[in-house]
Amino acid sequence: MNVFRIQRPAVLLGLIGLTILSTGLAGCRGTGSPFPVLAYSDDGDLLPRPSSAGLVVDPNSPIEDVPKPVGFVGVPSRSTSRVDGNHRVVLHVYQGRANRLDAAAFFRRNLDDFGWGIDGFDTGDLNATVQTYAKGNESLRITITGDGSKVTLNVAIDGRSSISAPAPRPAPVLPE
Repeated sequence: MNVFRIQRPAVLLGLIGLTILSTGLAGCRGTGSPFPVLAYSDDGDLLPRPSSAGLVVDPNSPIEDVPKPVGFVGVPSRSTSRVDGNHRVVLHVYQGRANRLDAAAFFRRNLDDFGWGIDGFDTGDLNATVQTYAKGNESLRITITGDGSKVTLNVAIDGRSSISAPAPRPAPVLPE
């Protein structure tokens, strides 16, 4: 009796069934986009699906000299702004559907057009991208967290701390 002859059709049918099942399930994923079908901001606003054109400047940004990407919505429950004397203090939070690295590139590409000069990057946190910029007596810090389904942009503007010259070093004391 040849046992292998009976098992071959069973194995073949099993492989065919597994192939059909995996192909069928892959088709259920939709467009193959890394973004889920629906995503909402922390305040419950529907986040629109990003366009294939990448992130572009929204002409209606709430902060006139800091661009916001089209498709990102403000989160009023986590945002504040005020003017203290001659400088403004702003903390705005925006959320949208994008890649965190694309959002970081958006600001690097566009903030120069609004008069902000790069002041530094902080790469200490693997889950966040932090960029700092300066303009006049103000500093801008942008923290980007999340990825794919919801990216959060924390935009903070504050007065720059004045940097004072270091104190002179005391003269060495020589033994007499």
